[in-house]
Amino acid sequence: MHRGMGMTSVSHCFPLNGNPQNPNIAGVMNIVQMYQQTLPQMSLQGPTYFGPLLKEFLMMMRSKQGQTSYNILLLLTDGAIHDMAATKDAIYQLAEHPCSIIIVGVGNANFSMMEELDGDDGALRNSMGQVVPRDIV
Repeated sequence: MHRGMGMTSVSHCFPLNGNPQNPNIAGVMNIVQMYQQTLPQMSLQGPTYFGPLLKEFLMMMRSKQGQTSYNILLLLTDGAIHDMAATKDAIYQLAEHPCSIIIVGVGNANFSMMEELDGDDGALRNSMGQVVPRDIV
């Protein structure tokens, strides 16, 4: 959740560059620069919901179907996930697209639930028990 960047509302899904029409940032150096520039203007608050952001990413991936690009979602978070079932369901759907998700925990919150999403200790399953076809987190 954030408040800032000239906004008074609270949002669980916002582009780091402040541009919802073109949220893409190319290259790691540009991402780091945008993060350093933007973070002082934000107030991070809980609860943490990944579902809305992952659904936006899924819609973007579906709109790019047939294109030859690979997309990476960098998800910065300061808290534990409060919508794990929706998160797993979205990851299941995203696994059919050319994409990956990088989750970075910021601060001292309990990030143990995020480890479940990486699939390193066993297959990730959606809310219906279906195995996610590939590890994208």
